[in-house]
Amino acid sequence: MPAAAVKTAPATAPAANRAHVNPGAELAAIKFDLEPNWDRDYGEAGTFSLVVKVPTTEEQRVFSVRYGYEDQTAPVDCDQYRKFLEDKKVMTPTLNRQRGGACYVESATTFRYLVNYGGKRLMCGGSLYKDAASAALGDLRDKVLMQAKKICETLAL
Repeated sequence: MPAAAVKTAPATAPAANRAHVNPGAELAAIKFDLEPNWDRDYGEAGTFSLVVKVPTTEEQRVFSVRYGYEDQTAPVDCDQYRKFLEDKKVMTPTLNRQRGGACYVESATTFRYLVNYGGKRLMCGGSLYKDAASAALGDLRDKVLMQAKKICETLAL
């Protein structure tokens, strides 16, 4: 599977018919520790998401992160993985570092984790939600992203 780009869309209003989607056996084999109130595979397979209430309004927003299998030719070394993502034009990294057993790579608008588990390369990432509407959420957005990144670090098979 080729390395896939992650979405940079803003947090959106939840769909009225937001429902669980069967991820299929391959994606279902990927395990991770969800934080409270996060949903796996709602609206789209290969995602986990959180619906948050916008303070002082009746509005809600959905923050979503993708997970799946990374291109199995991707290098496991963090510096080489950064170059791999740049060469494949998946993202233009501005930061990379080892976080536990995971490689963390960030661009101006997205983040991505690579976890090598039992010889398989797993990917988790999404938008940093830096659009104006999401940025207006301030600390709430930052807390959601911290939880999402914590979940990504737990990817396993």
